[in-house]
Amino acid sequence: MKKLFMRFVAKLTNIGASLQTPIAILPAAGLLLAFGTIFTSDSFLQMMPFMRNEVSLKVFGVALQCGSIIFSNLPLIFCAGVAIGLTSDAGVAALSAIVGYLIMNVTIGGTLGITSKMVGSSNAYASILGIPTLQTGVLGGIFVGVMVSYIYNKFYEVKLPTALAFFAGKRSVPIITAFAGFGLGLIMCLVWPPLQVGIDWLSATIAGSNIAIAGFMFGFVERLTIPFGMNHIWWPIFWLQTGTYINHAGQTIHGDQLIFFSQLADGVKITAGTFMNGEFVLKMFSMPGAAYAMYKCARPENREKVAGIMLSGAITAFVAGVTEPLEFLFIFTAPVLFLIHAVITGIGFTLANLVGVHLGLSFSGGFFDYLFFNVLPMRTNWWLIIPLGIVFFFVYYFMFSFAITRFNLKTPGRELVNKTEDNSISQSDRSSGEPTSNKGLAEAIIKSLGGQSNIYNVNSCYSRLRVDVQDAGLVAREAFANLGASGVTFVGNNVQVIYGNKVTGIKEDVLRVLHGEDIEENTPLLTKTESNTGRVDLLNHIVSPFTGQYIPLEEIPDPVLSQRTLGDGYGVTLKEDRIVAPVSGKVTTVFPTKHALGFTDDEGNEVLLHIGIDTVNLKGEGFNIVIKEGDEINAGDYIGSVDLNVLRDHGLQPIAVIALTNMNKDKYQVVPIKTGSVTVGEEGILRIQKR
Repeated sequence: MKKLFMRFVAKLTNIGASLQTPIAILPAAGLLLAFGTIFTSDSFLQMMPFMRNEVSLKVFGVALQCGSIIFSNLPLIFCAGVAIGLTSDAGVAALSAIVGYLIMNVTIGGTLGITSKMVGSSNAYASILGIPTLQTGVLGGIFVGVMVSYIYNKFYEVKLPTALAFFAGKRSVPIITAFAGFGLGLIMCLVWPPLQVGIDWLSATIAGSNIAIAGFMFGFVERLTIPFGMNHIWWPIFWLQTGTYINHAGQTIHGDQLIFFSQLADGVKITAGTFMNGEFVLKMFSMPGAAYAMYKCARPENREKVAGIMLSGAITAFVAGVTEPLEFLFIFTAPVLFLIHAVITGIGFTLANLVGVHLGLSFSGGFFDYLFFNVLPMRTNWWLIIPLGIVFFFVYYFMFSFAITRFNLKTPGRELVNKTEDNSISQSDRSSGEPTSNKGLAEAIIKSLGGQSNIYNVNSCYSRLRVDVQDAGLVAREAFANLGASGVTFVGNNVQVIYGNKVTGIKEDVLRVLHGEDIEENTPLLTKTESNTGRVDLLNHIVSPFTGQYIPLEEIPDPVLSQRTLGDGYGVTLKEDRIVAPVSGKVTTVFPTKHALGFTDDEGNEVLLHIGIDTVNLKGEGFNIVIKEGDEINAGDYIGSVDLNVLRDHGLQPIAVIALTNMNKDKYQVVPIKTGSVTVGEEGILRIQKR
């Protein structure tokens, strides 16, 4: 029963993620509508009388119509978008969804005998692309999109007898969908009327209830569902289906967001925003306050590193309205703090509703939404959110500061090192080995997900790569720390990897690799000409950073190092304390514990030195490193030392590793030239060779 429930929840999260595809069109449609509304309004034309001319009025009048046509046909757009999102961007699924949606509505209208006259007399009916039918709204489109995704995923590789081979494979999908759409239409004739009554009751109940309670409920639950990606199921209910408004064309509009844009286009008083107002408080003010608190609570020696993470997260939240990169910094390390965060988010919605700002958004509630759809149209009390937001900035700052210091919460920078599950190397260590090309990252992600055979659906939302896998046990969760991810969650067999705003491009690259398509490399590792022997005359300029006895990497008593998770290389049993730079280039990483150092040479190759096994636990004791991040170095330059007696006193093995972290391990391997004793500063110790 539990397994069945988890599969159901995973399916819901996938549907929620698929909504991001059609949602992506809303900013463009909203801008067209906003500009059309602003630049044709009487108040604007009175301030700018030179804009009252035939050309300007025509252009912006058409822009208004273009924006309005998108919002008028959102059910069809969501229908095709959901089908695409649930089938790894299959174009034939979108075509099939349109076919299924049209047939469903014709079936409903014909079966129930709905006429154009009935459409004009009751909000229960609508004219969809000229078809009199039931008003199923966006949910009707989503139902068809989900149905088509199931058909596609089951039949896109179907084989038929030779005489019917033309209709096999993907061509079978729209054919099957046509009959399925007819069946769904018959089902909707029975199911939708009582379901619509329930939705209308919910809308009326919420609309008639205290807006403070309604806002709190929405904001609190939306935040609580963030860790599992279920927020994308929660908010569409309110933004796209709850509430009712009759526009000037006589159409019935459902959904807080859609009502906002319809009222904006009609030029009437804005009454929508109950389930959107608090988003601006959260994203423009609260999350930057939390980021500043986490920065201030970091250890002084770590603040410089934490500053970049926090500033990036705060800007992303403020401008784009994407909060997950910040929230995943404390969701798992401080779950109580996240619960408090959800409560105060709900309070933010409550207060925003009580002051009556009535704000709207097209995408996520960041500054762009605030500016284009609220400030510029001058139709809402947009200025009221500023003093309210400033209060919440300080509330979050002091709340997070108190909780972090009082309960010693391990937010970024609070520890000398962030240990991972294997307890042998920090997450920061692993990040130094992040692939530096699109293709390399995509291949590494696929491998970490258990390989291509373990993956059967790839999707994404605002900040997460969402992948359905056959066996979640095959997913190497800890490997994603080395692949630039800020967090990984599991919902049954649905894996969600948090990558922030760059996730859409990552998803596309993963799909290209899965489909066998080529990806242009951003930073190819090997840039020099290969000789006829198959050797690559690259990194022969590397020098030995240590003195000691050579050890093959597979014999290193640390699985992360021996399995080449950080890259290919070799180990040395240290005989001397002295350490020198292995390459000429720049120092890219000096970890707080001094046990790991990263370098990038003049060709862009990344080299990692990992000194000792489990020396992360020494917290820097015994290490004397004289370089810092950003320093320019030459191969053989003295960079520090390690006290081998300290390692022995703590029962730690004096083994050091040199690894090439951005080399394609599937194509090339490190071949040692010397397999005995090596001396610090010695040249010609290894070469790169094709596998």
